[in-house]
Amino acid sequence: MKLVSYSIFILLLILTTACTEVRYLPIMHEFNSDKDVGYLVISISYSGTASHYSVRFNKVNQSSTQTIEISPGRNWDIDYPGTRGRIVAVALEPGEYEITSWSVYNGGFGLHANNNAQIPFQIVPKSMTYYGNFHFLRTAGFGATITDIDVQYSDRSARDIPLIAGKYIYLKSEELKVGKIVEKDLTNTR
Repeated sequence: MKLVSYSIFILLLILTTACTEVRYLPIMHEFNSDKDVGYLVISISYSGTASHYSVRFNKVNQSSTQTIEISPGRNWDIDYPGTRGRIVAVALEPGEYEITSWSVYNGGFGLHANNNAQIPFQIVPKSMTYYGNFHFLRTAGFGATITDIDVQYSDRSARDIPLIAGKYIYLKSEELKVGKIVEKDLTNTR
């Protein structure tokens, strides 16, 4: 039993040291156009059990990954019958990036993609760009534990743009761009 616990600890340590969680922009953030950064905006939503849902990405030709995660809680940006989620904005240095994987953890059990989601995006200096929605749909489980999930990447800008404008009150609507979004079923990237 101690060997299993120790092995799980080592595996979690390896997974977390290769990945950093990004700092989200506060809702009172003043978008200053003279900074040499760009902004990524996505939404992460779920239908089913409240869990820790995340997407990982990295700058092209760099091995270290960054994580955007939503966790169970209150103050949802997306809160409709059967669906909850959050709008997340992060400041990044300009360049080419790629969403590499997704994961969901709850009840001591996790599901994840094997780094082959392959969703490219570009961060332009002094620009805020919306790059879609990652929606997690629980398809099987045991109690609160999710044992199977359907993951979709899609353009939900019609829903999300008004939510973004309402959340970030200092953002001018003309400052927000919609990036190239190619809808993709990410379920089979495990």
